[in-house]
Amino acid sequence: MTLNLNLCVIINSCYKFHQKTIPKIIESAKKAKIPGENIFIVVGECVFENIIKTNEYTIIYCKYYNADYNGIIYFTQTDNGLNLLKKFNKFFYTHDTASFQPQFWENINNCECNDYIKLQEYYSKNTGLINIEWFIFNKKELFKYFINYDPSKLMGYKTGINVHNEQLILSKFKNLPKYLNEDSIFLFENEKPMGNYFKNEIKSYIENVYEMPRLVTEYNNPGVNKYQKNWKGDSTWKINL
Repeated sequence: MTLNLNLCVIINSCYKFHQKTIPKIIESAKKAKIPGENIFIVVGECVFENIIKTNEYTIIYCKYYNADYNGIIYFTQTDNGLNLLKKFNKFFYTHDTASFQPQFWENINNCECNDYIKLQEYYSKNTGLINIEWFIFNKKELFKYFINYDPSKLMGYKTGINVHNEQLILSKFKNLPKYLNEDSIFLFENEKPMGNYFKNEIKSYIENVYEMPRLVTEYNNPGVNKYQKNWKGDSTWKINL
């Protein structure tokens, strides 16, 4: 199979839950006909580093404790990740608590993207289509300051409260969200999201996913389902799936 250099898919994950979440998203990727050569899963919070290539995806184990940013950091802050990213024109970034609808790969390859397209108009939870040249120029330096190997600082990245290096980041960079745990891959003005987003009639419902009830939100454009655990409005973070 010829590698599609137009687009790759980067899936962010963590070691504790990746064995439970990866099968569902990869099964959906196969139904959407996403080539395995174009799928990269970055698993953070590991005590080791390794890269394993299969027919269905490449999985990258790393030691970052950066919640939603493990994949972003690997692909901007390591030589191997950056060189690999530069082979493509665009990447779609999502988390493992998601799945692809059958039309995703066709839809996303037909998107013109000069900078980025967020999954939705407001906060997209670090999900969207991103132009790689734009991203490297505008965001590579920023994520150097996000790198974290300390498990005790993980909750800061999950909640956006007391993010490691927060004051240093805010002093050096502009156009960032109020809470650095969410959507720092995009641009903000006066703490409001800027830029293009996918237009959708969003459909939501409750379904048992990963052995527990979750809020399922369908985005038919480009074709992604997101699974949210704190759908009852519980703002207390728990380290479970």
